[in-house]
Amino acid sequence: CWLVSNTCGECREGYFGDEPGPSNGLCVAGTKKKGNFNLENGQHLTLVPGKKTIGIKVSGVKQPTPPSIAEVEVQSNTAAIDLCPANAHMSLETNRCECVEGYVMEHNACILQCPPNSSMSAPGRCQCDPGFVLDSLQTSCCVDMTEATPVAENKEGEEKEEAKPPPPPWFVKLDLRHFSMDRFLYTLDTFISTKKGQTSMLVGFGLFLMVFCGLFYSLLPHGVPAGKHATTTTVAAEDIANVTLTVVNDSDATNATTTAVPDVPSPTDAPEQYTSLIESIWACWLFIADPGAQGELHEWNKRVFAFFVSVIGMVYFFVIMGFVVDSIRDKMEDLKKGRSNVIEKNHSLLLGWSDKSVSLVKQLCLANESEGGGVVVVLAELEKERIEAELESQMEPHEYHGTKVVVRSGSPLITNDLKKVSAHTARSITIMATSIDADKSDASCLRVILSLRGLFKLQGHVVAEIRDIDNEPLVHLVGGSIVETLVSHDIIGRLILLSARSPGLSRVYNSVLGFDGDEFYNKAWPEVVGVPFGELIVRFPAATPIGVKTVKGKIVIKPSMTYKIEDGDEIIVLAEDNDTYKPEPPTLVPPVPIPVIPAKDKIKEKILVCGWRRDIQDMLVLLDSFLERGSEVHLLNELTV
Repeated sequence: CWLVSNTCGECREGYFGDEPGPSNGLCVAGTKKKGNFNLENGQHLTLVPGKKTIGIKVSGVKQPTPPSIAEVEVQSNTAAIDLCPANAHMSLETNRCECVEGYVMEHNACILQCPPNSSMSAPGRCQCDPGFVLDSLQTSCCVDMTEATPVAENKEGEEKEEAKPPPPPWFVKLDLRHFSMDRFLYTLDTFISTKKGQTSMLVGFGLFLMVFCGLFYSLLPHGVPAGKHATTTTVAAEDIANVTLTVVNDSDATNATTTAVPDVPSPTDAPEQYTSLIESIWACWLFIADPGAQGELHEWNKRVFAFFVSVIGMVYFFVIMGFVVDSIRDKMEDLKKGRSNVIEKNHSLLLGWSDKSVSLVKQLCLANESEGGGVVVVLAELEKERIEAELESQMEPHEYHGTKVVVRSGSPLITNDLKKVSAHTARSITIMATSIDADKSDASCLRVILSLRGLFKLQGHVVAEIRDIDNEPLVHLVGGSIVETLVSHDIIGRLILLSARSPGLSRVYNSVLGFDGDEFYNKAWPEVVGVPFGELIVRFPAATPIGVKTVKGKIVIKPSMTYKIEDGDEIIVLAEDNDTYKPEPPTLVPPVPIPVIPAKDKIKEKILVCGWRRDIQDMLVLLDSFLERGSEVHLLNELTV
């Protein structure tokens, strides 16, 4: 409102009073209302002295505002109740909100304005830039470290605590130098921790030492040897024939006469002699490699120089000797621990180690006997010394039959370890079951097969030992045609049952399944293509045909006598060795009557099974298939009924 004689006149344009007439003294912008007034951001209410408001309600304001004002008493000539954001006030001259000193208006809000040489570190907080500090006298100013006032007095006259002196300008640079030095030493340690770095450092230091010493040595002058001096005489030209040059040795006063020369200059006037750079480098090499080479020096400056070079050379060669010793020790340690590479091909590879591995190694040695021996490589996670000690304690030297057994320590799950034992060039690969738990063992076997499939040009035949028959289809799915599975747990259980019912049958299995005696062999023979299987008995007089492995990989034991051998079929025979049989032309054999073997009556059996197996149900089903009705099976184990 316009004040006239300290009383409110009429309201200005755009403002309205609470009641009609100018005596009310309340003018508010916006819509005229009765009672409370709604103020928006940037608007204000002017009051006359002595008047009290009935309340101002703050509403519809987006920016932070002061709390609602319930009642205000005007004590000065005029007063303005503004509705401005924090850190701001209403200007009566401009009728607008203005920020207080030190703040600036941004987006209808007053934001702290940092002084020079500072920046905003957090909302509403300033921080001096690097190299500047907050002056103790001028608390709102960031000044240079060297210009800051360390001591100030408060209003009560008490002396404030001394501020810590700012660090000198070179302090930050010194820290950076320390950081750079630490970084350099770290890089150097990392480099020389490898064999390549050690070799490079030794070679580089040796070359630098020779070149640097050669350059320094070439700057050293040399003249007449110590202990000798030259005497000269200047004569006329006509008397030149009678003049001699004499070199006198101070030690033994022995004279040596040489050809006379005219007007020989004084030794002090002769120019100094220097050694060439190539000769200097060679001399430094002699000082480094052979300290005895110093004996030929006569000048003391060169003797002192050669002494220091020889000392450095001795230290250098001691370092080289230590490096060579460490390299030899590391190599022997690698050989001892089984970490070196195996460069072989057409060898037998065993992946993993178990209680059946020694027996398998014995059988492989027997199989290689006909070939004059071979190579068996073992890759396991056990230590090489432990495996070799186990082989040495369970195998005699003659049981190797010329076969070399190589042991390497590593994981069959790691491709680099498989490459280390030349798995991609092996003739056969056997994956052993190494865990007691069937699921863990089969899972490990599956991972090994995946690692083998990742090798380039894998040409060997892979046989995997499986503990659970339920996992066999998964192994076939992952391994494909190159992997054959052997469920050892089920096969051993069947052999135990059959051997228990027929005493002596275990010897037959040992002879047939092992390489000690006759064993199974399969091979394709083009000479018998089209021949009925029943006639093969006369074609192989040194072997016994028992079945056929078809082109599709199917094994057929005792096929029909009229089955004709096709191209690619492999004949399965029992023979002494793989080189003791071959097909021969058919021979005429007179027929003889087949002897009649009387059949035995089946009897009821009682079988006692001691212990428990997880596949006991499969064993009982197998027993039920060939036992007479009424037979009994008794189970004796530690489990409860």
